[in-house]
Amino acid sequence: MQNGSANLSDPAQAAERVAVTGQASVLAGLEGITLTSSPTSNPDEEALISPDVKPQRAQPVAPTNCALSARATAAANATARLTFRAPCNPQDQVQILHSGLTFTAATDASGALNLTVPALSEYAIFLISLADNKGTVATTL
Repeated sequence: MQNGSANLSDPAQAAERVAVTGQASVLAGLEGITLTSSPTSNPDEEALISPDVKPQRAQPVAPTNCALSARATAAANATARLTFRAPCNPQDQVQILHSGLTFTAATDASGALNLTVPALSEYAIFLISLADNKGTVATTL
């Protein structure tokens, strides 16, 4: 489909018309855009951009003292308050044995466990062990 005259009398006029048509495709206001994601032609700028450098994630700081500790204190209604600390074992399974009673619990995000448990004897002894076979003992007095 053609619009206008099919025959142009002057070839120079035809070239000018094509040039004007090519400029009409540029959107108004986009003439001065700088492409920021395209490769740069300045070698000094390329030295500042290093694609091999990747951001580092902050690593959690591991506790330096991994000693286990436990304490049992007598409480009301024939119970004992049991506290256990395993700083290097956050959210880890713990097995507790006391006078034939065996149960499991889990440490919190800091490796701590606080429980109130039945005291089945006057001087209750609690054997506390982790999955890696490390453990400790707590007794009430």
